[in-house]
Amino acid sequence: MKFLFNIGVTEELSERYQAKVRLSNQIASMFVFVALSYMAFSIFYYPPLVMYPASAAGLACSIFIFNSFQWHRLSRFIMSFQALLLTAIYHAYLVTPGDSLLDAFMVCQISMTLIPWILFDFEEKGLLAASLVMCYAIFFSQSWLSTVLVLDLDNSMFQGGIFYYATSGMGIIIISLSLFFLLRKNHRSDQKNITLLNEVNKQNQAMQEQQDELSKNLEEVKQARKEDEKRSWATQGLSEINQVLRANQDQNETYQQLIAKLVSYLKANQGGLYVLESEDNQILRLEACYAYERQKFLNKEIAPGQGLVGQCFLERKPIYLTNIPDQYTHITSGLGESTPNHLFITPLIFDENVTGVLEIASFSPIEEYHQVFLEKAGEDIASAIRSKQVTARMSELLNQSRQQAEEMQATEEEMRQNMEELQTTQEEMHRKSSEQEGIIQQLREELASHAQA
Repeated sequence: MKFLFNIGVTEELSERYQAKVRLSNQIASMFVFVALSYMAFSIFYYPPLVMYPASAAGLACSIFIFNSFQWHRLSRFIMSFQALLLTAIYHAYLVTPGDSLLDAFMVCQISMTLIPWILFDFEEKGLLAASLVMCYAIFFSQSWLSTVLVLDLDNSMFQGGIFYYATSGMGIIIISLSLFFLLRKNHRSDQKNITLLNEVNKQNQAMQEQQDELSKNLEEVKQARKEDEKRSWATQGLSEINQVLRANQDQNETYQQLIAKLVSYLKANQGGLYVLESEDNQILRLEACYAYERQKFLNKEIAPGQGLVGQCFLERKPIYLTNIPDQYTHITSGLGESTPNHLFITPLIFDENVTGVLEIASFSPIEEYHQVFLEKAGEDIASAIRSKQVTARMSELLNQSRQQAEEMQATEEEMRQNMEELQTTQEEMHRKSSEQEGIIQQLREELASHAQA
């Protein structure tokens, strides 16, 4: 039976279309059984009408043939009205002109008008409309057929008794089965819709997850790009700072360009560079500043621990304030005076030694990567300050050594001159000693000659 229902069902067909083909095979099987039953009944009671249930059985079997050749639409179209047509002909032969139509057959025929609704969906409205037109045309032509197709047959058995109830029952069964198939089709459609809805929800959920993942990846890419931009910004800034440090120029000019470069690069508003005079003299001197008001220049020297700058020097840690005291510093412009909102102070550390302090004030926040940049820049500045201090110390020592060498050279020259003068004096004394010895010797000879005389 399962094989019979699956005739014409192929994998190429959609699941929904496969269900339609199976349904046509099932209805065809039912009508083959009904037609064979009426054919057997007709053999005993109405032999002249045997050909009509036999034809109905043959047409029902042809549905399997059409489906096997993939003529699904044709098979369903024939199935939609062929049973009604043959039943109407059978009914017409049983009714003589002028007699009333048989109620039992009318129930069957009414039930058969539901078959097109089972076989076709609204999407196939062309075939559905054609099938309904055929069914209604056959149904409403029943009275006319009874006047055309005339046989003198006794139909009393269909006006009461077992055959009446059997035929009526068959109509009711067809109606019930039609409603069952419709309900099952709707149920399957609902189940399919629910399945599709679940699949759509799953797909939407998967798409949402993918979108969330893409958003996350995009956010990570944006974050990575921001980090790259920050690193590039810091690298470029450090490069420019090092260019200023490597420039062969006066130390004070270098400090002034450094603080101006830092303030402008950070888009800040104020900046100051404090440098430790020496390890022996623990005083921080304001060597360069940018955009400070005149009052700031009055305090050029800060002792360790004095104020925020001195505190930063002692603690060797950066200080970041977002609430600057009103009297700490002001920016004067054509619009008036105002106090910056953000202050960052960082020590300049090189080789575990603090060589100075860098101070930056701004109206806008000093971001964390700005602070990291200032700390790294501070290391380079500290190294340059230390290098310049060492160079200055070496130059001072070299000058002292050169001065001492010149003094030693002058002393050596003076000693050489003294030695030459001493040697000349010694030679003169030797000459005079020789002359004196000659005179003494001559005197001795003269005395000896006088003594002999």
